[in-house]
Amino acid sequence: MNKRKLLVVGIFLIIIAGLGSLVAYEYLIPKYKDFIDERIEVEIPNSFNFHFEDKDSLF
Repeated sequence: MNKRKLLVVGIFLIIIAGLGSLVAYEYLIPKYKDFIDERIEVEIPNSFNFHFEDKDSLF
């Protein structure tokens, strides 16, 4: 093949790959919905340690 045909085939493959990635992003990646319900409460066990050492709280 000459260089022009290789260039056309390369551009065509890049376009196909780009369109494929757009389709995959739209249809294959799950969409997360905001779930808000004020009736649901979360209980934190008493054994959960809220006290952190000073070295952990430094930024």
